[in-house]
Amino acid sequence: MRDVAIVLAAGTLDGLLVLSVLGQAIALPVAFALHAGATMLASIAMLHGARDTTFALLSGLAMMLAGPAGGLIAILQMAALHLMPYSHRDNQAWLRMLAGSNEPDQAEALYEAIAHGRSFRPGSAPKSYAAIMTRGTVAERQDVLGQIVRGHRNYPPALLRAGLTSPDLAVRASAAAVYAKLRANEADKAATASRVPS
Repeated sequence: MRDVAIVLAAGTLDGLLVLSVLGQAIALPVAFALHAGATMLASIAMLHGARDTTFALLSGLAMMLAGPAGGLIAILQMAALHLMPYSHRDNQAWLRMLAGSNEPDQAEALYEAIAHGRSFRPGSAPKSYAAIMTRGTVAERQDVLGQIVRGHRNYPPALLRAGLTSPDLAVRASAAAVYAKLRANEADKAATASRVPS
């Protein structure tokens, strides 16, 4: 509603400027400068706090190019956008399409599987962390190291040792970061335990 008031005010000023130029009350360059200034101020006012800056910019452009008729166009755009249903899911799908991503959204795929009654059919048992750390890809080994640092249970030191002695630099760096994080966690636990009265 605020944007409608802004566009109406700018359109009214544009209409008065057109009438002033036709009545030869002010010169055309002065009227054009006032028109440009009013349109820019209206666009800035619409941009302030706008959820979607595209509409404010298009409205400003319409008002700049078409004067009072541009204000009418902007109001019609507002009405059309207000009447159109907005769906966050449609917007996300549209943005994914624009980005050229062919990857399905995993959350949406899970939702669709649940909604259509499909169940999880395990193919094979998950690999053990030890097998991944010795024969897995770099990404799989880094994922295991991430699981170790995020985990709430203890993992065998051999997993971390395998990461620290890996021939891949990325895995060694990840393992070193995990080792540093685990040491910091242990130091925090020790400091907390020493402060607790017995």
